[in-house]
Amino acid sequence: MRKIFNNTAQLILKPSQSKKHTIPQLQRIVQQFFSKKQDAIVMHHNIDEAWHVVQAECIPVIAAGGLIKRHSTYLFIYRNGFWDLPKGKHDAGERIFETAIRECSEECALSASKLKILKPLDCTYHLYSLKKRPVLKTTFWFIMHYSGKTNGKPQISEGITKVKWFTKTQIKARLHEMYPSVQELLKAFVL
Repeated sequence: MRKIFNNTAQLILKPSQSKKHTIPQLQRIVQQFFSKKQDAIVMHHNIDEAWHVVQAECIPVIAAGGLIKRHSTYLFIYRNGFWDLPKGKHDAGERIFETAIRECSEECALSASKLKILKPLDCTYHLYSLKKRPVLKTTFWFIMHYSGKTNGKPQISEGITKVKWFTKTQIKARLHEMYPSVQELLKAFVL
């Protein structure tokens, strides 16, 4: 199963031997999901084939970010009315874990040398519009440890207005202020 998020809506690709959408139906569902931003489920016997159809309808973007831990707290950024995790676009020639460290360092004013990747997490998929064309952003996530003493500062030029460290209890209290893709990541690896 794969989930693609479009803000708060989800497109779910589910395997099914009995019921399946044809390729033209799948293309229409993806286009409707992009334009209407309503939840949709695609049933197909081959998830990889369905995934390739979704990818063919979109411009690909690769990004990476981090779930940063210090002691018993996790770092969040506040941008566009949501608590989020630091992340950003992959630069050519970079290894994906380097992108994650660079973006976390830039967005939160943390020393890159104090960030250590502990392990990779699941990828998330996000659909958005660029010049009226659908863009599919694949974000590679890593759990990181931060050994620095500073709390970080928001990168205002990127629209980030706050950087805060939250305990698990504080995260649970703010889940409704987070994107569904971030909620799923947290539920799988933190909560």
